[in-house]
Amino acid sequence: MNDLLRYRHALSRYEVDEPFFKMQEQGLLSSAMSCVDDPTLERWREITAKGVLLLCENEAGDLLGCGHFTPFRGNVWEFDFTAYREAFHIAPRMAQGGFLWIFEHCGASAIVGFCAEPNRQAWHLARACGFIIMGTIPGLCWFSRRKKFVNGVMVMATPQSVEDAMAFGGSSTPEIKETPKQQVTKPVTEAATAARDDQRKRAQQAAGLNAAILTGSPMTGQNTQKTLLGQ
Repeated sequence: MNDLLRYRHALSRYEVDEPFFKMQEQGLLSSAMSCVDDPTLERWREITAKGVLLLCENEAGDLLGCGHFTPFRGNVWEFDFTAYREAFHIAPRMAQGGFLWIFEHCGASAIVGFCAEPNRQAWHLARACGFIIMGTIPGLCWFSRRKKFVNGVMVMATPQSVEDAMAFGGSSTPEIKETPKQQVTKPVTEAATAARDDQRKRAQQAAGLNAAILTGSPMTGQNTQKTLLGQ
């Protein structure tokens, strides 16, 4: 599979329906639409009629994943993201590209997501993609496995945080200007090194997770074979 990714806004009926049918074919509807008791094409169309349904494809035009982004408040947008099975191994990079597309084309200042707290893979993957954990909101997310509302973990990303995560997740280490020893104490140096190592570790972990990022909207849910971008 070609790893060159491209993104486009789904506008036609066919473009909107194609992600649903592929999720249905791969058995992903129960996770991607976990907050909907009976996920149907009509319900999918109703949900995606708001905001931007972003398609991610390879150079050959094969659909690899999709993200649903909706205005949240002010210039902040909310997201859900789903990767298809053949693209699980590049889910973090694919999601990051989608976030940068929204920042550039929709004027978003930040993107937020709400992950079910028990779904640790989701919000750990979100962190690796550049999201910051803002806090926990009691009883926010419907968790299909337990058939009840659970605490939601709020995550937030900015263009800079996503770009920083992509840089740390690359094959080379970002260049860091050396500071004279007399100007920096040992505790500060160790703290900076620990923070840098933690960021690199999260990025490396994300590359090994089989998943998608799903948040607290009706398109979000838990799947043992998926992780993302925002549940």
